[in-house]
Amino acid sequence: MIILVWILVLCILYDIVISTVGFIKKEIPSEYAISPCATFTVLIACHNEEEVILDNLKALYNSNYDKRLFNVYVIADHCTDQTEMLCHEFKKNVRDFNMEVIPVKGGSKPKALNSGIEYLKKHNLWKDEYIVILDADNKVSPQMLSAFDYYHQQFDILQCRICSDNDESFIARSFTAAFNWTTYDRQISRNNAGLSASLSGTGFSINRSVFDDVDFQHCTTLTEDLEFSVLAILKGYKIKFVKEQYVLNQNLDEFKPSMIQRIRWCRGHTQVSIKLTGKVIKEFIRKPRLQLIETFLFINTPARIIVFTIVTIYILVTQMYIPTFLVILSTVMCIYIILYGLYCNDYDLIYLLNLLHYAICMYGAVLYGAVTYRKTVWAKTEHKKNSRSYCKYKII
Repeated sequence: MIILVWILVLCILYDIVISTVGFIKKEIPSEYAISPCATFTVLIACHNEEEVILDNLKALYNSNYDKRLFNVYVIADHCTDQTEMLCHEFKKNVRDFNMEVIPVKGGSKPKALNSGIEYLKKHNLWKDEYIVILDADNKVSPQMLSAFDYYHQQFDILQCRICSDNDESFIARSFTAAFNWTTYDRQISRNNAGLSASLSGTGFSINRSVFDDVDFQHCTTLTEDLEFSVLAILKGYKIKFVKEQYVLNQNLDEFKPSMIQRIRWCRGHTQVSIKLTGKVIKEFIRKPRLQLIETFLFINTPARIIVFTIVTIYILVTQMYIPTFLVILSTVMCIYIILYGLYCNDYDLIYLLNLLHYAICMYGAVLYGAVTYRKTVWAKTEHKKNSRSYCKYKII
């Protein structure tokens, strides 16, 4: 049991050491390519998103990228509201916008995307250089595609920042605080350390040849973004985090829907762990490298939390002796984690309680999601019309 305690402490210590690299500030380009040349296929999977889909399309239309160089496909997954009609009307009003609606019957975001991709291939529309994935509630930053054009000269897979489009309720602020934490802990710090960032479900761009090579259509878990990230890493690709560009993402602002969403994430994470851990170990035996250790630890986060829970309960029940040095080290790590959370949220004390709330909820979601990982029913996230736009993030 004491060996397990040490393993858990060392895993947390590893995360902390890597996270410190996020403090390093690297320069970002003052301007991107003057003459954009990359072509993009933008895929937006949606199911009954009449409240938010127009804001998404308007943001894309108003971006500063040459409209002749990107094509938008709204993959309407069995929509029974006015989503499709609103898209068609928008297209009529802005005829210089390359946008098409593809009706499908997928049943989940991954299935809808796969159906849409099959349609594009069948009709010879799968030909742009890069594939961008967005959620229906997103609003892209004006220069996102320009930045993707710039960074794709060196990197095949890009992920931009996820920011909050609403921050009015306690639940919504909890997501804001978590997004800001993830930006530094999982994205900037990993890239600064020479490791791969992770895809975040939306706001990413992939070279079409890489998209086909890794085979997105084989990503069948509830977290297709994480699954694709691992498969890409196994094939030697690295994900570049574009920290200065973002998509605004609408946070859930009610407790029950937010827990349903978190549980879905955690079920998908567990599915990826079960599906790909063996492949990660095999690849590490064949060609050892730090990236695979990093990937192994990340995808097995649910297992680490389960072990942590069992060890904690055992220590409390048996009153097992813990060396003083280990107690001191654990205390220091807890203090660092609190201070790091404040740093990620620009030292705004309001978000400290939100981070604690998010962590507790995620802890429960991980445990329940791991136990019920076989449930693959897709629980749709309900989006509402925003009364105002909000973007709380620390300038990097």
